[in-house]
Amino acid sequence: MLGYFNKKAFAALLLKAIGKPRTLNQYGRDCGISGSYISRLTRELVSKAPSAEIIKKLAAHAANGVSYYQFMEAAGHISANDAEKFIAEEIIQTATIKEIVSRDTIGGRVKKITDLPTGDIKEQLQ
Repeated sequence: MLGYFNKKAFAALLLKAIGKPRTLNQYGRDCGISGSYISRLTRELVSKAPSAEIIKKLAAHAANGVSYYQFMEAAGHISANDAEKFIAEEIIQTATIKEIVSRDTIGGRVKKITDLPTGDIKEQLQ
């Protein structure tokens, strides 16, 4: 729900983002955020949602596929619909295609594209 800081959901995401075997303090150092602040978030002791800037730092070093948009939704900064839309767009933009083979029928050439982001594929095939 937009505007509502879901402490429980945020704490669960944060614990997942820390990952094993990394410690809470190691995660804090990686993110450039105080370990004690992260600890308070995981124990649901912080009443105000973290800022988008703090969330960006947390997400940049998150394990287990925890995303910026998931954190933003739990913090109440964006709605669930927006989070789903942003996640879907991000997946599409960063997806890679292992191998695409296309035949240029005019020149009879075969173009092979390996490990390119999908946005680059259209350009490469033209």
